[in-house]
Amino acid sequence: MDRPPFGSEFLPLSPVFLCLQLPSSLILLLSWFLAARARADLGSGRIPSDQGWGGAAGGGAAMPLKAPLGAALKSLLSAAVPGELATRENTMKDTDIKRLLYTHLLCIFSIILSVFIPSLFLENFSILETHLTWLCICSGFVTAVNLVLYLAVKPNTSSKRSSLSHKVTRFLKCCIYFLMSCFSFHVIFVLYGAPLIELALETFLFAVILSTFTTVPCLCLLGPNLKAWLRVFSRNGVTSIWENSLQMTTISSFVGAWLGALPIPLDWERPWQVWPISCTLGATFGYVAGLVVSPLWIYWNRKQLTYKNN
Repeated sequence: MDRPPFGSEFLPLSPVFLCLQLPSSLILLLSWFLAARARADLGSGRIPSDQGWGGAAGGGAAMPLKAPLGAALKSLLSAAVPGELATRENTMKDTDIKRLLYTHLLCIFSIILSVFIPSLFLENFSILETHLTWLCICSGFVTAVNLVLYLAVKPNTSSKRSSLSHKVTRFLKCCIYFLMSCFSFHVIFVLYGAPLIELALETFLFAVILSTFTTVPCLCLLGPNLKAWLRVFSRNGVTSIWENSLQMTTISSFVGAWLGALPIPLDWERPWQVWPISCTLGATFGYVAGLVVSPLWIYWNRKQLTYKNN
């Protein structure tokens, strides 16, 4: 017979019914545990088959009831635990969402700084006229802010203490992964029609900024671990809201870069249609859109989101 969780504040039952129900339920629960323990002991051979709970016929010692009573008491006390654990989990999830939102706002602020701060020191600085300079500055700003934020927030804390040599090796691997990402994107852009020799610097800097928006967050959150990358970007592979947000920002950056290439062949003769300005701007807008949308989407669906390791 189902009854509300033990310790619930709203019990639509009369006190008389509670007084009758709780002792009987406790007796039934204890009987079930005692019978299960007896069957287990008989099956394992620890108790002879002709010896019951009261001991042997010759006055043997009785079976201790401490373990069954402890199991029954534990089960009764654990009836109130799911609600408490759910409340604690929701609180932790809301806290992580706030941290995620603040982190993303600072990343957006770094892009805004890359637009306005260089104009204070460089003459005739603008995103369109000095686009390559802005790409380098924006990449540096976003990378630095990502590193500082993930070192400060530490969304994936590890209990293992790593040595200095391990940290240096990990840093060098991250640098190699970033360079491989830049060259890989450069090759992909050329295969999709970008100039092979002409505008090679522009194409490579486009690959750098796209790697900054996609590869750098992966390295900060997951490290140089291809298995973890494949797990996160596979179906139902995320284990935290940070990885869920990483999925959305990475995909939105790629989609923005792809949409930015659509106006290039049009005969509008606008300065932002020159390769690769529209693509880099599209990737930037896609990255910013992912930073804004992902915390809001996670907060909206926080009750439906479940993670394996939470």
